[in-house]
Amino acid sequence: MGEWADRGRASDYFQQQNVHCSACGKMIPRRAWVVVRDGKELLFCEPDCERIYDDYCIPRYGATIRWR
Repeated sequence: MGEWADRGRASDYFQQQNVHCSACGKMIPRRAWVVVRDGKELLFCEPDCERIYDDYCIPRYGATIRWR
């Protein structure tokens, strides 16, 4: 189960290190749905993308896939 977390100020949106959703690849400028699995932090743009990751990405590509 995940939780919402602030990923920084809105001005961080223009920094070179961008954060992207682990399922759909959408850039996450401020708030991310954070899930910790096997000691690794996965970031999603919303809880629905966590379900997409579990139901589609893992069965199709395996647990090592990261959309970055």
